[in-house]
Amino acid sequence: MGANSPVTIWIVDPSGQTAGRCREALVRKGWTLKQASSLAQVRPPAAAIVLVGELPAVELIRQHPDLKDVPVVLLESLDRSGWDRTFADETAFQVDALLDMPVDAEALAHRLEGILSARHAVRAEAPPTAFRDIIRRAIDNEEAAERFYRQASAATTDPATRAVLDDLAGEEKDHKQSLQDFLEGRRPMPGGAIAPGSIVETFGTPELTSGLTPADAFLLAARKEKLAAEFYTHWAQLCPPGSERDLLLSLADVEWRHKRHVEDLFTNASFPENFYE
Repeated sequence: MGANSPVTIWIVDPSGQTAGRCREALVRKGWTLKQASSLAQVRPPAAAIVLVGELPAVELIRQHPDLKDVPVVLLESLDRSGWDRTFADETAFQVDALLDMPVDAEALAHRLEGILSARHAVRAEAPPTAFRDIIRRAIDNEEAAERFYRQASAATTDPATRAVLDDLAGEEKDHKQSLQDFLEGRRPMPGGAIAPGSIVETFGTPELTSGLTPADAFLLAARKEKLAAEFYTHWAQLCPPGSERDLLLSLADVEWRHKRHVEDLFTNASFPENFYE
């Protein structure tokens, strides 16, 4: 797609509500917005496709001869039980960006703009294209993680728990910046190894609701860190030995350590007598 080619964004939204909320922000970018209630209605040209809670459609797009290379943004509820269903399906790893629902229209427009710009930008010092795609998805995940911690912080009334969640949100923001620095060749690739924990697998995952208890907040955080670590581990396993795999394993190691940290906080919040033993 040339610099002067028209930009058409398709949004597949069965209810039409999200498309209506996002229309103004997308059109303001100078793009043509086309709305569909199902993927079957989508036709070229398509600079990008936004799917509203339509995870199965991702695989169909990747198999479509005219759409398989089109960037895909998936809008999904990531702050509730839908997390597991989303990330357990490897189809979720095929999207170019994954944003929380309800989506912020300006955030969606910003992500689309970044994806489209990245398609035209080539940096000789940056990693190969396939690996760049993994890092871009990781950046999207860090953005989603920061938003989750902000939401969890707002949902709890305990000041100490809120402070911890705010700190975690800040760390995720730092992670995003580090990944962007790496993507743009300003940061070298480190090495690393992984070491998973176990508490969240034992206690499961609560819902993110108002009046969130400290224990539930930390358990939710542990689940988020586990999903992030598994994301990096999954892609590391697909890379041959070398600097790219080492980077992904290093990122996974950070997330596993965060998971163990918030699991310790969960233990202290759930069983305070252990803290004094």
